[in-house]
Amino acid sequence: MSDSDTTTIALACQGGGSHTAYIAGVLAELAPVIDVGNGGVGDGSDHDSSSDGSDRDGTDTSNGRTDRGYRLTDVSGTSGGASCALLWWYGLLTSGPERARTLLERFWTRTAARSPLDAITNDAAVGTVTLENSGVPVPDVSPYASPASAYARTRLRNLLTDLIDFERVPDLAARSRSSLHVGAVDVVRGVPRVFRSRAVTVDAILASAAIPTLFPAVTIDNRTYCDGLFAANPRSPTSYRVRRKTLPTSYGSSRSTRVLGRTSRADCARSPIAEASYRRTSRSRRT
Repeated sequence: MSDSDTTTIALACQGGGSHTAYIAGVLAELAPVIDVGNGGVGDGSDHDSSSDGSDRDGTDTSNGRTDRGYRLTDVSGTSGGASCALLWWYGLLTSGPERARTLLERFWTRTAARSPLDAITNDAAVGTVTLENSGVPVPDVSPYASPASAYARTRLRNLLTDLIDFERVPDLAARSRSSLHVGAVDVVRGVPRVFRSRAVTVDAILASAAIPTLFPAVTIDNRTYCDGLFAANPRSPTSYRVRRKTLPTSYGSSRSTRVLGRTSRADCARSPIAEASYRRTSRSRRT
């Protein structure tokens, strides 16, 4: 397939419960048709194992081909979507589509409520949220004083570092045409912060998922960050160009999740950055 026949895409992955789980499935299905332009990385020779014997990289000789239908320029993620985007991007770059799918599956399998304690904790959390949303007064517990928050944060950190060798991320970013973007919010200034490719660390992922009511904020380079959903998904530098058209690709509402398609104004209603992208797209269509 020639370059002229390849569709260039960028993807934005929203966080938030069922949205994130759905996105993981979409990314897994897209993996075999994505070209990340990895400059020879992940040609099947990379293999590493984490301390507990689980593979971080695996092997897959299919990566690097140019006969895939979509060339990825950027993938962005926020909150749980940041974890999915990172695992997918890392898997594609290190070993190919099968590894990307394996990492996503392993992440979601290990975060599932499998033990009785996990099930009880999950049911209690869901029940509390349901009561609160129905108007029943529920006492607030600061995540800074909650052992459960500290445990959950440590568990997520250990899971991410088990699946991802973060020391490899800068090199992978330097050798790939595809960029990774992770969104968080600067707590003090109230503005979004986008961690780009080589700046993506485990702390950046934790910051992007730090919902203020559930987890403590994360300090990175003397600045404090919380969940990126409070300022929407980051916009990629390419303005999400698909062939010669500019299309926003954002998961912007509970009613609709779009992949490689046009996003309506309603889908952008909860996303300032997506809204700005929608306005630019509307102007480009009129011209």
